[in-house]
Amino acid sequence: MLFDLFGNIADWFATFSSSALSKIKYILIRAIILFCIAVFILWLSVFLYASFYYVYMPAASHVRPVYLTFNVCSDGFSVCSFPSANVSLGHDGREEILHKGQPYRIFLELDMPESQTNRNLGMFMIVVKLYDKTGRISQESSRTTLLHYRSWLLRTLQTIVLLPLYLANLVEQSQLINVEVFPKFFDDLNFPSVGALIDVQNRKIEIYSAKLKLFADFVGLRYFMFYWPWVTSICGVCFNFVFLTFVALVSWYHYSQRVEEDEEMEEIPLLNRRMSVHERRLKLQADFNKEQDDEDEDDNNESGGDPEETSVMTVGMVIPDINIQPPEQEEPVVEHVEHVHKSVSFAPQVEDKPVRFRRHSRVLAEDVAKF
Repeated sequence: MLFDLFGNIADWFATFSSSALSKIKYILIRAIILFCIAVFILWLSVFLYASFYYVYMPAASHVRPVYLTFNVCSDGFSVCSFPSANVSLGHDGREEILHKGQPYRIFLELDMPESQTNRNLGMFMIVVKLYDKTGRISQESSRTTLLHYRSWLLRTLQTIVLLPLYLANLVEQSQLINVEVFPKFFDDLNFPSVGALIDVQNRKIEIYSAKLKLFADFVGLRYFMFYWPWVTSICGVCFNFVFLTFVALVSWYHYSQRVEEDEEMEEIPLLNRRMSVHERRLKLQADFNKEQDDEDEDDNNESGGDPEETSVMTVGMVIPDINIQPPEQEEPVVEHVEHVHKSVSFAPQVEDKPVRFRRHSRVLAEDVAKF
């Protein structure tokens, strides 16, 4: 008795363990699949935001060196032309670096020494012309500037204070002049600019170096994406993650519904499927014969009579004449139903069972009416 009890407990524990392990395995597999899908959606969200940032956000700034040239007079000492330069905005000379629809601020930076010549120049003109690939001038700007004024006392004090730095050659007595030539420049959509022509209209000016600077003036969404990159990146990745998760859930729902519908279609009975007229006739004939056999068997069981008499009574039934040959061309269902209904005829030879034949006729008519 005790041995049987321990055996039952062991069997129950083995069954419970196998069931629990199968459930745990199923849960772990689903969790791993969901984790992999979530990681894939997360990386896809990051990739989509990075692609959008690369396409949507232009470069914040472009700095190009300006190499000024001039013509030397015949004596070989003086300058006979204005210092000028041809600057390519792109690296290869034909590259379009300016983003369409983005405003830019363009500056010309001049590094000028605080020499007596420059202090005596006064105001001078700077002309900047932007041209496209064909050489056509797209936009032009002219600005005036001069060296910042410093009194003799201020220059002396600055020289005394910064004397160690001057002696170490860490600083120089020069000024950086930033001239804003285009405060809000929009590139032409049809003729994008690829270069600039720069003229400094003073032949006696002294310049250490010059640079052309282009700064993107961000507005709207670009402003937030540039000055608050972490906040906008987190918001963008979260939005992509939620959107892709929603798309995945909707796709999974439609797929599961489709699978369930396919399974239900496989379990639908034969009468609920689309059948030809030949198949319906065969089905009607089989149902009629089955019902007739079942009723004859029930009557024999209730009456307890001789099987030979029952067989005689059964032989008296005339099976309806239904043509079961498949038609060469399928006709409308309604016409075949009327044909089947008209072709069914009963010729009872036993007069003591009229109720049974009426029931057969009613059942057959109902089955025919279903189609």
